Amino acid sequence: MMNRSAKGRLRGIILSLSLFVCVLSLFSAYEKKLEITAEKAHVYLKPDVNSSTIGLLKKGDVVALASSIKIKKNWYYIYFSAANSDFTSSGYILDSSVNKLFRVTKVLHIDEERPQKNPYQSQIHFRNTRWGMNQTQVVFTEGRPVSRKKDHPSSTLTYESTLLDMECLLIYSFSHDRLVKAKYDFSKKYPIHNQSIEDLISIKKALTQKYGEPKEEKHFKEPPENSQKLLQTTRWETRETMICLYLYQNKEHIEMELEYTGLQFRNFGI
Repeated sequence: MMNRSAKGRLRGIILSLSLFVCVLSLFSAYEKKLEITAEKAHVYLKPDVNSSTIGLLKKGDVVALASSIKIKKNWYYIYFSAANSDFTSSGYILDSSVNKLFRVTKVLHIDEERPQKNPYQSQIHFRNTRWGMNQTQVVFTEGRPVSRKKDHPSSTLTYESTLLDMECLLIYSFSHDRLVKAKYDFSKKYPIHNQSIEDLISIKKALTQKYGEPKEEKHFKEPPENSQKLLQTTRWETRETMICLYLYQNKEHIEMELEYTGLQFRNFGI
């Protein structure tokens, strides 16, 4: 039998090895750097855009990963130097605001609120959803919405989101509790006489890179008389989805909207 002193030494060795692995993991993450690619990037107290902002970083800043594991699919936990301070702080930043300065050999996504495997991620059509999903399945995939609206047989789920560093509302539309459409309603408004909208050009370029040349593009010189005039539409198509980028004008400004529709549901009229 192993005497007490031998058992004590063995426990000490196991504890030392455990501490060494933890420290090595921490330093491995800390050595990995991220570069800020957005013009401005907020650092949040929690991995939630509704939580408190604890820092503001600018394009070109470099921060260190505090953990090499993504939180909630699109958040990094980072160390950063607070403005006008010699101290290092930590917080969460969206992955869309940064660029990795290291090679990734394996990416592991975790979701603190929903650690179980998502059974709905087959045949993905839009983000992590597919056409025909019900509301429960979309909430499982996207999380809790900021608002819900139900007007039978139609209903919507609304989320706060960003696309190409532009703030927007992400709206999922359902008919008879089946997902038929989703759109990004961009928050930014533009002057009426702005003939060249750089954000519109950026979105078009990104969509063309992903889906190829547009199937159709229309400009409306004399749009119909109503409170919101359609100025321009650009359309792409995949085997399952129609993608339309719209430019609207009302009496005060110009705004953009990017809409995805399941081709099998495009005649549902919502």
